[in-house]
Amino acid sequence: MESLLPTELWRNGPQPGSLYNFPGGKIAGHNEPVKRTMYPIVTGTSVLGLKFKDGVVLAADKLGSYGSMAKFRDLTRLLKVNDQTVVGAGGDYADYQFLTEIIEQRV
Repeated sequence: MESLLPTELWRNGPQPGSLYNFPGGKIAGHNEPVKRTMYPIVTGTSVLGLKFKDGVVLAADKLGSYGSMAKFRDLTRLLKVNDQTVVGAGGDYADYQFLTEIIEQRV
C-alpha cells in the first residue's frame, strides 16, 4: 500500500536551519550592514483599560524601552487629571511628557 503523505514536506524549500532565497529577492540581513537609528526614542507599550458596570480600570506597565534596550523600569504612564479623567499613554514617552505639561497647566 502506497503512503498518502508525500516524502518531502516542502519541495524545493530550504533545509532545516537555513534561509529561503525567494526568486528575484534578497535574503534580509545577508551580506548587508546592520542598520541602527541615530536617534532612538524612549517608548512604552502596554496600556489596558477595562470598562465595567460601576466604572473603569486603567493599568499600564512601567517599562521604558530605549531603542531595543529595556532601559527605564519605573516610568509612570498614567495621569489622573481629575476625579472623572485619567490619561494613559503608550508610544513615545516624550509625547506623554509634553501632554502632561499642557494638561497640568490647563487644570
